[in-house]
Amino acid sequence: MKEQSISIKIKQIIVKQTGSVSIEFVFMITLLVFMFAFMADLAIMRSTMGKLDNASYSLSNILRERKQLFLGDERLDQLNRKDFDNFKRLANEVIFPNNESSKVYVVLESLTFTTTSSKPIANYTVIGDTQYCQPYRELSKQEHLSPYSEGSTTNKPRKVPLYQVTLCLDVPSFFKSMVLNNSQYDGNKLRSSSITVAR
Repeated sequence: MKEQSISIKIKQIIVKQTGSVSIEFVFMITLLVFMFAFMADLAIMRSTMGKLDNASYSLSNILRERKQLFLGDERLDQLNRKDFDNFKRLANEVIFPNNESSKVYVVLESLTFTTTSSKPIANYTVIGDTQYCQPYRELSKQEHLSPYSEGSTTNKPRKVPLYQVTLCLDVPSFFKSMVLNNSQYDGNKLRSSSITVAR
């Protein structure tokens, strides 16, 4: 009799546990799906950020060679869209060599200086997709990064021009605010900026 009551109790416990096992299974599957989605999103985001960082660094190094490549003109010309179009084409080719449909937004900034008797006057120029892509920190607010030139032909040292290239790319991501800092994204766009000094 005692054995029957124990076996009945064990059967009741087993029957009652099947419902809780099903609930635990659903919770664990949901957790695993969430973890895999996070890992896939993180891998795509980090890969894209790496491409953006490499492209912005490469383009900023091309931009710094303006004196040699563009017949001595260090300033960006707002009316000359040809420079911007070339940089935009290069950015698309560097980031997506096989995909022409991807949209990379490019912003080019220059900070040149006019030497006067007292102190250099900054001339800030920006061209590009400024309505879609904003630098985290404008180059005009980073004048302190410009060093003085040592090899100046005049007695006064001149401040070296600065250039900044900012690239933005639309990448839908659920977890970007958890993983990236504010300088790396703007809304739905991943953002990368590189600053360099002119030669």
